[in-house]
Amino acid sequence: MKLIDIVYYGRCYRDEHNRIHHHWYYNKSDDQFFFVNDSKEILDELSHNGDVCPVFAVDMITAEKEFLRSIEKAKLIEDLSCRGSKDFDREFKIYIDDNDLFSVWHNYEQSILRIAAESWCLINNIEYEE
Repeated sequence: MKLIDIVYYGRCYRDEHNRIHHHWYYNKSDDQFFFVNDSKEILDELSHNGDVCPVFAVDMITAEKEFLRSIEKAKLIEDLSCRGSKDFDREFKIYIDDNDLFSVWHNYEQSILRIAAESWCLINNIEYEE
């Protein structure tokens, strides 16, 4: 499996109660990712299956804030944070588009997702290719 194909599954956002849910799981026996809602019965069943593991979760709002800090726009974080996480994400995307930062953001985002995916693979003994 290629690392670039794994990173897609690690993006996550907090819900209105500020919780992150693991919705994506990976089944080692059939080498497949699958989506699960928050059904307690399904999650309990998955937790007893050694071949199934939750996919890593990168909080994208936190990543967006770290990116703004990295380009020395910390004040903007305060301005956007007052609007809630969904609005923050929307306003962040408008900001990077308006300021021609999309490719810089995309490279940053891919880097943190790749690092998280690689770590997840190593922890779960999942073979991957660069």
